[in-house]
Amino acid sequence: MIDHEEKFVEVFVRETKRDRVREQLVSPKHRRKFTGVFGHSTDFQPELAQQIDPKLQTHTGIHSILVRKGAPCDCYLISEDTELDGKSMDLQTALEEVIGYGNGTFVSCIPGKLGYFESAEPGLRYIFEKR
Repeated sequence: MIDHEEKFVEVFVRETKRDRVREQLVSPKHRRKFTGVFGHSTDFQPELAQQIDPKLQTHTGIHSILVRKGAPCDCYLISEDTELDGKSMDLQTALEEVIGYGNGTFVSCIPGKLGYFESAEPGLRYIFEKR
């Protein structure tokens, strides 16, 4: 398991779910089972999530928030979309690929410290931050 995924599980996933999520992410067979319902997940630490104001829920708005919080140019994706899952890419490109497409995706900017979650539910977009 790469650092982004390990830190995602260690910090942003509820303690009672960590072992199961970790096992699912490392297994190609079970990874799809996990990412397939990822967009509706309740396995996250809610106290580390901040819902993004609806007027800022654009590619540029979310990019600005993440950069202000220290996000680098590159990020890593855990996604319901098999074309994006497990990929590293430019942050701006990732947000353009993710926002508004209805696939649950976690964009890891700084492993275990900063990320963005695009829920499968319209308008539910969150910044995850561990200070």
